[in-house]
Amino acid sequence: MSYNIDLRKPSGEKIVDLKLADGTPVTDDMKIKLGMNSYRFGQMTKKGGIWEGQQIPTLWESKVAMGQEKGTIQNMMIDYITNVKKGKVEGVSHNHWKIIGL
Repeated sequence: MSYNIDLRKPSGEKIVDLKLADGTPVTDDMKIKLGMNSYRFGQMTKKGGIWEGQQIPTLWESKVAMGQEKGTIQNMMIDYITNVKKGKVEGVSHNHWKIIGL
């Protein structure tokens, strides 16, 4: 996904030009599978969060699928870098977002 953060817009409307990886604009009627950590999800679904009161299904939980220790984001990253990337990580910026309106 790519998007811009427009600081001139009011709270709740700052994300603009939201697009899928292939450049397709995201519309209000689209259904999207979104991955995020449990802390962020909890913030969005709690009282005062943008999804307060909504029933949003959890499709997959790493700690349930992989165990409490192996399923943490830190341990999954270590495993990926060690076993898939063979310890070699290239720092690349994908520039999927930018701040505008300064």
